[in-house]
Amino acid sequence: MQRESFLKRPLAYFLLTLALSWGCLFAAIASGQPMGASPTTFLFYLGAGGPLIVGASLALFAQGKAYRQAYLRRVVDVKRIRGAWWLAVVLLFPAINLSAMGLAQLSGLARADFSAALGLLADPLGLLSSALFLFFFGPLPEELGWRGYAQERLNRRVSPLAASLITGAVWAAWHVPMYLIPGTFQHQWGFLSSIFWIRSVSIVLEAVILGWVFTQTDSSTLSAILMHFAVNFSGELLDLPLAAEWMRLWLVAMVVILVVARWEAGRRKPTRAAQP
Repeated sequence: MQRESFLKRPLAYFLLTLALSWGCLFAAIASGQPMGASPTTFLFYLGAGGPLIVGASLALFAQGKAYRQAYLRRVVDVKRIRGAWWLAVVLLFPAINLSAMGLAQLSGLARADFSAALGLLADPLGLLSSALFLFFFGPLPEELGWRGYAQERLNRRVSPLAASLITGAVWAAWHVPMYLIPGTFQHQWGFLSSIFWIRSVSIVLEAVILGWVFTQTDSSTLSAILMHFAVNFSGELLDLPLAAEWMRLWLVAMVVILVVARWEAGRRKPTRAAQP
């Protein structure tokens, strides 16, 4: 049996992505300059593009023609997302964020604050600009790597749940240097702060949900891109206080428990014997 090239293995993707992204991000940290200044801004966006750069490069140069075509089809094929899966892709995380805000308000732990959402809704051009920025500098480049390449390759080797957890752990670690660059969203939350730990755990849990939807929609990278966008955009509209962040984490964990139970039930379900 011919041995598989190292570059075709998921480990190669993870190592190369972390090498590129962390190399750029730690160089930005070493420069001592905040976001908006040179060379930090260039290094930050180059590092943030690591999942896309590595995933697309491996798909283009390390895989065969058939894989390249399939890689692209998973991005543009709308038909892979069927029926109720559209509701999960578009509405699940906005519903979780709203529920977390509502629970924090009802419990008296925090006051619901919709000022960010109202401000953006009052400025349609600003809302569109914010949406486009969040789409092209987050979900699109990241999911072309994390789910579109890494998860798809891992699904061939391990269970979708294991693949999701592995991808989620690397995804969470990938974000860490961003907390050390002044001017980023992550820096304002604080390295090793409560929000740091909440967001890091949330990323791993969200990877399970994204991996579940990705798998159930015939490995649709588009479903992962749109769901990731729903996570980010609803988070931009709803500025959750710390208490609501805790509520959100527990709600996401509850959804993950349901997802895992569903996956396990499907795995244990006996298959019908083939007819002679």
